Amino acid sequence: MAAMELVTMRPHPLQAHDHKPFVNPCHDALKPAGFSTGDGSAIVELTPRGHQRAADIIRRHRLAERLFTDSLAMDSETEIEQQACKFEHILSPEATDKICTFLNHPRTCPHGAVIPPGPCCGRRAEPSRTSPVLSQEQ
Repeated sequence: MAAMELVTMRPHPLQAHDHKPFVNPCHDALKPAGFSTGDGSAIVELTPRGHQRAADIIRRHRLAERLFTDSLAMDSETEIEQQACKFEHILSPEATDKICTFLNHPRTCPHGAVIPPGPCCGRRAEPSRTSPVLSQEQ
């Protein structure tokens, strides 16, 4: 998918302000060709399609964090983050919805950030802190 389908550009205003750096290497995929990160020559904004793509990636990442903490009892923040970054790029929409359903359609990630709802969340139940599998074992 071409980055230009996900972003729009407009001239940068002349007034003084601070630039926020890209903090995630995944953001480089959205950067239009020919622009360096933070060069200040243009403002790059997400298109509606770009917003949807970003919400889908965020959803997969945050659901992966929930899966690792709630169902797999992982507690290393570093490991959880590394694995969630991998999952966000490999999960299909079908697998994402299955994980969401398995987790009882959680509303937030373990850090309290909102998980964008998916098509499976139409009849969303209250968020569960533990999976049914762990609840049976305790």
